[in-house]
Amino acid sequence: LDAPPIPPKNPRGIEITKAHGHDTTKNVSALSNHSLKLPQFNKNGGIIANNTAIPTTVGVYIFANFVIKFSDFGPIFFTQTRIGKFGKPFKMIKFRTMYQDKVEEDFDEDIDQVHADDKRIMPFCKFLRKFHIDELPQMINVLRGEMSIVGPRPVREEVYYENREKVPFWECRNWVRPGWCGWQQINMTEPTSEERLEYDLYYIKHRHIVWEFLILLQFIAKVICGRG
Repeated sequence: LDAPPIPPKNPRGIEITKAHGHDTTKNVSALSNHSLKLPQFNKNGGIIANNTAIPTTVGVYIFANFVIKFSDFGPIFFTQTRIGKFGKPFKMIKFRTMYQDKVEEDFDEDIDQVHADDKRIMPFCKFLRKFHIDELPQMINVLRGEMSIVGPRPVREEVYYENREKVPFWECRNWVRPGWCGWQQINMTEPTSEERLEYDLYYIKHRHIVWEFLILLQFIAKVICGRG
């Protein structure tokens, strides 16, 4: 494999509108070939990463279970239907950090802003959210083959179908498995749909086993610093 490209300082990926003057159709065609041919860090390292991460985070899982049960005695996990590779829906798993009776069924953290002082968050669960501990159960989705370690973040069905109608080439971001972390996450926290797509298409076009590993390290560093 060739060395990964050096990403621009603040890239927005592949521009997707005609206003930018690019041949989008040509870019998308190249992306299709690239996404099907290039092996991911996720395919080779996903099982290894899970076999390493799950045993070493057993204490964290136990702590999270205790905190959630102590807060309101509701279910430990929160599941929501998200769209995966090639538009296939799956149930994404997270630790529940909000009061069960204060969250709408169609709630989507990737779109709805949730601040640290949000009253829906259970008091002892703010720590879980700050350091993304609530997302560790998604390693189960990785083991099932529904997600990858690195990739575009999965969105709800409603968001997927709405953006497929409004944003050109939106479904192209689903040519690969959605990820636990991604290129967009370490660059922009509250992107528009168009910005998210640009980052995701840039990732799909340039993804490389070494670069994906660097994305993972950057995400972990960001989380440890409390900036995730």
